[in-house]
Amino acid sequence: MFMSEHINYDEYMLRAAKGDRNAFGVVYDGFVKKIYDYAFFRTRDKQSAEDIVADTFTKALERISSFDPGKGTTSSWLYRIARNTLVDEYRKKQKYASMPEAYDIPDHVDLGSSLDTKEMLMRVQGALQKLSEKEREIIILRVWDELSYKEIAEIMGKSEASLKMATSRALKSLRSQIPMGIYVCMFLAMSGKV
Repeated sequence: MFMSEHINYDEYMLRAAKGDRNAFGVVYDGFVKKIYDYAFFRTRDKQSAEDIVADTFTKALERISSFDPGKGTTSSWLYRIARNTLVDEYRKKQKYASMPEAYDIPDHVDLGSSLDTKEMLMRVQGALQKLSEKEREIIILRVWDELSYKEIAEIMGKSEASLKMATSRALKSLRSQIPMGIYVCMFLAMSGKV
């Protein structure tokens, strides 16, 4: 089952909290690929991403009674668990070279194979590296993971206003570092529209 805007995942979470394991299965099916992509994008390692997904959903099931739709959506709740799991793994294993490198554009984003395209990708990655870790994470959650400002605020524990301001600064910085055509292509590529 693919994530659908027609499914009220918050309702399924509440049902799962009351013991309905099939309801949790619906949530799992709706989010497993997005959480895997989130983890893989940051670790660039299939096994690590799979482990983070397994840990995320195990923790979600163990803590399901703490889910409160009044405090955030199912999406933001699961992403927050995944984010915390990723940070815990990083701290515990020191496996990843550095967290900032985990926010490069992933190798599987296909921008073509021409020399110009590869040069463009290098410029974009360089521009992303000049952003703060917080700004990179916001841009990636917003563009790559397609989350709303409200969801990102819930995940990061920040206000929507501060995230919008940080996004505006980050985008302004990106626009100043790379030509507009490359800038547009980057966001189209990252969001899967090319």
